[in-house]
Amino acid sequence: MEALIFVLILLGIIVLIMFLQFINSRRDDKLYLLNLRNEFGKVHRSSYDRDRLITADAYYLRHIPEEYIDDITWADLSMDEIMACVDTTESDAGRYVLYHMLRCPLTDVGEIESRRHVIDAWRSHGQVREKVQLALHHIGSMGRNSVYDMIERLSDLKEVSRTSYYVRIVLLVLGFFSIYPLKGAGVVLFLIILTSNLYVYYRDRGRILPYMRVYAQVLKTIQAGRLVSAALTGSEMDSAGAEFKQVAEELDTVLKKLSVLRRRTAFSLSSETGSDPVMVLLNIAGIFVYADLIRFWKIRGSLAEHTDDIDRLVFLTGSVDANIAMASYAESVSDHMTGADFVDSYVISVSNVYHPLLDEPVPNSINIDRSVLLTGANASGKSTFLKSIALAAVYAQTFGYVCADEYHAPICLVASAMSIKDDVTSGDSYYMAEIKAVRRMIDRYAGTSTDNGICKMPLCFVDELLNGTNTEERIAACTQILLDMDRKGIRIMAATHDIELTVLLSERYANYHFGEDLSEGDVEFSYKLKEGAAKSRNAIRLLKSLGFDPAMADRAEEMVRIHKKEGVWMTV
Repeated sequence: MEALIFVLILLGIIVLIMFLQFINSRRDDKLYLLNLRNEFGKVHRSSYDRDRLITADAYYLRHIPEEYIDDITWADLSMDEIMACVDTTESDAGRYVLYHMLRCPLTDVGEIESRRHVIDAWRSHGQVREKVQLALHHIGSMGRNSVYDMIERLSDLKEVSRTSYYVRIVLLVLGFFSIYPLKGAGVVLFLIILTSNLYVYYRDRGRILPYMRVYAQVLKTIQAGRLVSAALTGSEMDSAGAEFKQVAEELDTVLKKLSVLRRRTAFSLSSETGSDPVMVLLNIAGIFVYADLIRFWKIRGSLAEHTDDIDRLVFLTGSVDANIAMASYAESVSDHMTGADFVDSYVISVSNVYHPLLDEPVPNSINIDRSVLLTGANASGKSTFLKSIALAAVYAQTFGYVCADEYHAPICLVASAMSIKDDVTSGDSYYMAEIKAVRRMIDRYAGTSTDNGICKMPLCFVDELLNGTNTEERIAACTQILLDMDRKGIRIMAATHDIELTVLLSERYANYHFGEDLSEGDVEFSYKLKEGAAKSRNAIRLLKSLGFDPAMADRAEEMVRIHKKEGVWMTV
């Protein structure tokens, strides 16, 4: 009778624990949903966890398309900072796919419009969005490891014979049943066997724990995929109904292929129990019989066999997560955003475009049908304007939206050479690094302009080309390089201090400039783009305004005057 009471009390405690866990889980979900609702449409770049960028390229590196933003352009445009603004994804898969989307702007107008419809749908259907986000949130994260890296490393993992585990289980059972006949000696024997078994368990588990987490991550993603598919199928999101139906159908297809992974385990691996009390109890019991170790070695081959299906599942669930993150970002800039209009000509017309990373940007407009040479004062806004146009093109083909009042342009293939540095490890000087950066744009894009339906145009950005060499050779080389690129069908937007280029390139390049006001000795910039070439240089005058000895600046100006008149440099 006492034993029965003890069992009933134990069962009561277990039921109470399960009930409390259920209540806590529901409460946590409600709080998280409230947080999702409050944070949607907000940017928190300053508090972004930069560790999320460590494995963000996991999907991209395995799926690099023909058109992508290369490393130099990515760095020039501060795309890691853009990622920090946009990345509110709930899962590793979402982060992988979001990075891929930003790194690989679309070049098909139909696909761009479809993505914009999906983004708009997520912006306006909060209830379905939050339901999907909560499902994705429960997948969790693998931190500094990516699911791809761990699956690829599975083949390097030396397999352990499961026979030794079965032998140890039998010995443990025999040791337990020896307690009654052997009394104290049986207890000692049982404890020795138990201790030995636990040592082997934790030793072997430590070796394969990261891989067990991969399997746990896959199982969670499968479960989230089911919930996402059900949400997409059951929702009425008219603006993107066809797109959501297609994603749901593809999810169902890949989930059927991956169902074999779920069937091959009686219950989850210990690394994914979370706070579920039933799973905790089951896995505590499983420790004594090596349950998760044995299961792991059984399903290891299945993981390798279904790599492609896992990859597809990551993309499908991740694309939903990434599109929701894009919707949140689009909502955050909705007051100063316009839909991109793609045209069948090589004309770029942008009204009041601004740089999305600036707190107080100055908008500018431009309408061009040829390459552009941008001159003007130091620190007047040339580089920022070039990056604003480049980001506008990237945004147009990633979000379908642009940070501007109007955007009309062809499909652009964006590349840049704007913040080139010397490379000590390769031995490249600053000049060598520059010309290699320019050469890679020519090699990649020369002759790639197309005019089939919607135009596709290489659009390259250059800032202070060949700044690492002497004036005469720089002007001559820049002239020929910029002419050659333009003739090969590459649209160029270049910033320079060499006013001579405005004359030498005037037949093929439109001239624009930024100016400054030094009338009262202080430097004031309007940051407004103006037509025509800059009429003056300001480097020496800036010395005076920033507190240098006026006499020293006057002597420098006199040296320039003499050089212009006599063609020689003289110290005065």
